[in-house]
Amino acid sequence: MRFKKVLTAVFIIASCFFMQEKTFGQVNNPVPTDTLTVYRSQIDELDKQIIALLGQRMQLAEKVGIYKAQHHLPALQQKRFDAILQKNIELGRHVNLSETFITEMMHAIHKESLQKENAIQASYQKE
Repeated sequence: MRFKKVLTAVFIIASCFFMQEKTFGQVNNPVPTDTLTVYRSQIDELDKQIIALLGQRMQLAEKVGIYKAQHHLPALQQKRFDAILQKNIELGRHVNLSETFITEMMHAIHKESLQKENAIQASYQKE
């Protein structure tokens, strides 16, 4: 019986400490720290996935660069990029992303891809 009372007291003290930790310094903050931490953790995880996907995309861009170099095709194929851009602007609209954001993002990705492809083509020209 005494053990149960001690355990209950420990639980009450721990709960009070936990509640104090959660609310300390948050008088003007409408979002509890634990909720904000969860959101931030989820964003961090999504950022990791985005970077991993971009890495995979760049690996494919390198393969495309090798193919283009072997077949004497230019790195820049404007019609292809324009089609990709328009397709992604439309996809972005469906998930509430602005045309400006999608355009800037796709230009940045395309710039990186072209740098890789151009470097590959330059190495093929040296051979």
